[in-house]
Amino acid sequence: MSDFINIIEIPNPDRKTRKWLVKNISTQVYLGCIHWRTGFRKYVFQPDIIYKIDFDPSCLDKISKFMKYQTKQHYNLLGNYAELNK
Repeated sequence: MSDFINIIEIPNPDRKTRKWLVKNISTQVYLGCIHWRTGFRKYVFQPDIIYKIDFDPSCLDKISKFMKYQTKQHYNLLGNYAELNK
């Protein structure tokens, strides 16, 4: 698992879905955010386009596993288990 990035939730009780910041641990640079994308019907990672950011496989793996887990949690809360296999 990557020790280079940190995923921090942005609290917002008014939202139906959740949102997280992805930051570099050592520099605290904002790398992007993870948020719900209705068109995909799952959580997605939106990288920051201001910086040219390189991600190694372990960073991408951590982000991917986090999105898959949160999407599964979202559908579990809704009781919509059919979406979990997509």
